[in-house]
Amino acid sequence: MFGTPLARGRRGSVSANDATREKELTVWIVRLALRRPYTFVVVSLLIAVLGILSIVSMPTDIFPHINIPVVSVIWSYGGLSPEEMQDRITTVVERAMT
Repeated sequence: MFGTPLARGRRGSVSANDATREKELTVWIVRLALRRPYTFVVVSLLIAVLGILSIVSMPTDIFPHINIPVVSVIWSYGGLSPEEMQDRITTVVERAMT
């Protein structure tokens, strides 16, 4: 045949041995599954059980628990409105602390 990989010239050709070796490499797991079917049933059940256990035991919180040092500053001025507090004190102090 003219278009098959085995009919190509020497450069870039695929020999019959290479094709057979590649076929054997891809079929080994099928042969193993046919020889030992219970092994593959047990492995598939093990994967299913471990998957379910990992889903159940996985934490569902979006943010992990991390102990980060935190500084809290509380300013209380009785006569200031929230806008004045923001403009005069909070913005200035936040910039100074960063």
